[in-house]
Amino acid sequence: EETPWARVRRLMRDDVEPEKRLELADLSGTERRAALRRARRDRTTYYLRANELLSAEELSALEASSDAAFFGKVRERMRDER
Repeated sequence: EETPWARVRRLMRDDVEPEKRLELADLSGTERRAALRRARRDRTTYYLRANELLSAEELSALEASSDAAFFGKVRERMRDER
């Protein structure tokens, strides 16, 4: 069975559904990458909150961070949870 943090790892790695990818096809490469990153970040944040894997304070700090800091902090936390 998949652990909660393994699921977080998969959410950060997984791509969007084919239908969503078609919606993004008209965007420039930069806009498409930003939209994909936002979708990945939103999925990860939702899962972290829904499964109470981080405290409210940790989630607030995470949500206020840049994309690079967000994904870096989540990866760091995944390493700590092994």
